[in-house]
Amino acid sequence: MKKIKIHQFENGIYQPCVFIVTDNRLDLIKENFTETDGNELDLYDIDCFTQAFVYQGPVIHKDNPDVGGFLIAFKNKEKMRVEIMAHEAYHAMLLYAEHIGLNYEERGCNEARAYLLEWMVKCCNEVKNFKDKKK
Repeated sequence: MKKIKIHQFENGIYQPCVFIVTDNRLDLIKENFTETDGNELDLYDIDCFTQAFVYQGPVIHKDNPDVGGFLIAFKNKEKMRVEIMAHEAYHAMLLYAEHIGLNYEERGCNEARAYLLEWMVKCCNEVKNFKDKKK
């Protein structure tokens, strides 16, 4: 299996983690991840992968199938501008919240969702600022 750099983040409260990848090679993303039921990722709709995408369901990394999470993929670090990170983190937060049953509270403060979004943006920013010591 070819390798790509995969960053995995746990939030300490909810079970699913977040996987963040900065690689535009969809074939390698498919080689490293599956859906939680073991099915191959369906990336056929990702034809306009110009900046980033969020996979529309929970995934597992093939090297650690006991840990499920949500996948955010950026084409490369240069595409990790603040507005793109916030945009993709928002999509991921909505999927994550639905997955764990964190409903939207109409006229509520929705603090749990706000903290979840904040955490995801911080994870993206950490990946953007990550310096690979092997270079």
